[in-house]
Amino acid sequence: MTKTDHGILPRRTCCSRPDLPHPDGRCPGTTDLSRRLRPVHVEPLERRRIFGVDVTAITSSDMLDLIATHVKSRLPLTIFHQNLHSAYLQQRHESVRTAYTSADVAYIDGMPFVVQGRLLGGAVDRSHRNTYLDWYDSLLGLAQDRGWKVFFLGGTPEALSLGCDVLRKRFPALELEGHDGYFDATSGSPESQAVIEKINDFEADVVLIGMGMPRQEVWVADNRRSLKVPVTVTVGAGMDYVAGLIPTPPRWMGKYGVEWIHRLCSEPKRLWQRYLLEPIFLVPVWAKEVIDVRFRRSTTQGIRNQQDRPRLRSVDRD
Repeated sequence: MTKTDHGILPRRTCCSRPDLPHPDGRCPGTTDLSRRLRPVHVEPLERRRIFGVDVTAITSSDMLDLIATHVKSRLPLTIFHQNLHSAYLQQRHESVRTAYTSADVAYIDGMPFVVQGRLLGGAVDRSHRNTYLDWYDSLLGLAQDRGWKVFFLGGTPEALSLGCDVLRKRFPALELEGHDGYFDATSGSPESQAVIEKINDFEADVVLIGMGMPRQEVWVADNRRSLKVPVTVTVGAGMDYVAGLIPTPPRWMGKYGVEWIHRLCSEPKRLWQRYLLEPIFLVPVWAKEVIDVRFRRSTTQGIRNQQDRPRLRSVDRD
């Protein structure tokens, strides 16, 4: 069951003083007076660290419900996805780590997170692993039914044009606008400001950012206060898949953690390092988490055994 809470999760670095109370959901001690929502809670697992990064275990249906709640309330919601590539980047780049702290939800986009979460004793299963390809049809169908405006940012001009044509045929009543990802995404650049103005002038309800990781996350983190939209979601190469420029992996492959093989075979030159080398650098992180959990369990069990051991009573010899 999904629960939302108006407030700030203490672990989030939303402002310089996350330890202080946040009345009415506003950040104290900062010029940022925009309202924030605490990351989604999914019982019994809320938000925890797996592979050294924060993840939110949430199903596709719960995420769609959360998006609908924020579109209705107009409160900002930022959704990123976590996979081994994002974990690798956060271990090595401060800017990427900082960007991910601004996300309200960082959902699981990779079976290794599910496996590791279970090794660490978390209530994680296959239903918590989902990608944009698993739920974008449902999202856009919901947007069409409820009259939401959707803006897509990213992709080449060709991919954007082809993808938007496909989506308009599939969802003829959907209000859809877009802009390609080939612009100067540097914070404060004139081109970036022009993109933000275009999104705000369109009065989008949902913005899908597909500029590749980590460019999309850094851009969203840099500009989330300027975007006057309730929901922002990063989708990677989402429009390339919709446009048919990249073959879409069979959806059953994701359930069994082998979708990466299809993607590697489709784009070996671009993805070989991501799928074959980067996971090796995460082995120490994986091992440390597993060892720490095993040590805590053994220590806890030892204490319990000590407490359960019968105590000898002293004998009065008089």
